[in-house]
Amino acid sequence: MKIKDLIPIGLKNYKNLIKNKMKYKNCDISTPYIENGAILKKCKIGRNVDIRKRVEIGEYSYVNENSIIISGKIGRYCSIRL
Repeated sequence: MKIKDLIPIGLKNYKNLIKNKMKYKNCDISTPYIENGAILKKCKIGRNVDIRKRVEIGEYSYVNENSIIISGKIGRYCSIRL
């Protein structure tokens, strides 16, 4: 067992959330579930949104809570809701 395995999942998620907020400074990020390779531009991402690496989200678009975006390009001024 590694020390990394002893860290609670909530603490790991908080670390990822802070990392995502620092990486995408122009976006309003509320989720820790963004894979490397995703392209986000001045958008708003709700809580518990899962964004995979082949996703591009345009300016001023909004993704609501509990959504999953696996691949594709979302244009400007779009609203995605579950």
